[in-house]
Amino acid sequence: MGNLLLGIGGLSYSSFMECNPKFLFSLFGATYRGVVLNTDSLHPSPAWLSVLEMREVPGDSFVSSSNDDMALVKDTQSKIVNIPITDPSLGPVSISYSAETSAEKEIDDVKRIASELLADNNVIASISAIDRLMLNGEQNKCKLYELVDSAIRSMTAKADDFIVFSPFGGEVKHGKYVRDIHGIYMGTIDRPSEFETLRLMDIGTLFRDLVNKK
Repeated sequence: MGNLLLGIGGLSYSSFMECNPKFLFSLFGATYRGVVLNTDSLHPSPAWLSVLEMREVPGDSFVSSSNDDMALVKDTQSKIVNIPITDPSLGPVSISYSAETSAEKEIDDVKRIASELLADNNVIASISAIDRLMLNGEQNKCKLYELVDSAIRSMTAKADDFIVFSPFGGEVKHGKYVRDIHGIYMGTIDRPSEFETLRLMDIGTLFRDLVNKK
């Protein structure tokens, strides 16, 4: 089996108590964990590019085109699935960053394709449903967490090692969804420093280290 880097925009520790995602709670107690601090850009495209290029990438919009030549993809020889650098997303699952695609459809497709690829490849995948749909007016955050929680359980079971993270968190303030600078980190590889937050570029280098330690 391959290794998995799974990013989920809008996933936040602050919503754990409210939504009670059972598998994520079990990961919280069983894996290395930490906080991602994103003070650069809360837009999914530059946030993901900072991970994949392992350097700070500024910006506040989707790029018009991209390919598989990003540093982390090359260094780990990974397949990418549904990465929201472009709109629609990059990879064999390619959806618009709108409410057009249901959470169920996106998650089922990402889960199926990523699980197939993990049999022989390292995989870098994204699930955008929480951020994408909350941003476009969805109110039932805990239903989205339930769907994502089930997908994380299924996908991590197919991987040798994994990192689950969010490039930014998300919360509802005064009835409106807003992105937050704090994301989550859970993985089978420890952080360089136990008491420090992780930058987005650190996520990329950690995944590279995880793959290269084999």
